[in-house]
Amino acid sequence: MINSFEGTEDLTTFANANVIEAYRGNLLKKVALHAEWLAQQTVRPKPFVVVDVGAGSSCLLYSFARGGYLSHGIAIEPARSRHEFAERWRFDGHYDNVENLCATFDQVAPRAGTADMLLLLDNTLSYMYSQTEQHPQMVASLAAKWLRPGGILAVEVLDYVKMPRFEMHVETPQDPRFYASSYYIELLADGTEISETTVYPCNGKVPIKKRDGAKWVRREHLKQILEDTGFASVCFFSEGVPWLKDASYPYYVSVAVSR
Repeated sequence: MINSFEGTEDLTTFANANVIEAYRGNLLKKVALHAEWLAQQTVRPKPFVVVDVGAGSSCLLYSFARGGYLSHGIAIEPARSRHEFAERWRFDGHYDNVENLCATFDQVAPRAGTADMLLLLDNTLSYMYSQTEQHPQMVASLAAKWLRPGGILAVEVLDYVKMPRFEMHVETPQDPRFYASSYYIELLADGTEISETTVYPCNGKVPIKKRDGAKWVRREHLKQILEDTGFASVCFFSEGVPWLKDASYPYYVSVAVSR
């Protein structure tokens, strides 16, 4: 996971501050629907303390802050380029209630019983699972330590079994860096997954191809792990999640409540 996303959102690839600001605006639009839905899944009162694992640019926490949903945010992101992008944005936007940590989840000591939400969205757990079979158990155990009673662990993953093979090409005329991108996904018989992304730079340079490693997280397996760890009311959503309504690939979101 660390190497897969290293170089993503590298500040040196943006032509100027205006391009950076336009890119930030697009990111905020993509996560605009998350906070309200997630807030409805917990009995904890807002504003929330939120831990975002695999936070990338930290756009989700900045969206929470802009909407009045955030008391304090902790963004955990192992890719240095993405962490630096998030820190620049935090400084420019005066998001003083967000911490950006450049680390993997297991490298950050849990602040016991302090969080209202712990989030692993955008297929983060599948990438972690491809590294070692123990990652789902580790995530559940650490999340249980972080969360207050009534807090939630929300996990969003690609549901590979519903679409084991997928190809898509997208034109992106609004992106000042890349005019198009293409995606290829294939689920193998052993549950591992091949995922390739190719982006086409506007400056005429050679297309950039990136391959990610991931592994399919079965619902029943994840549910058993969460229940064994002591979570209550483990629910799965594949419909009714507003930001997934128009997704080109099937996802599911698991929400588990901390006791």
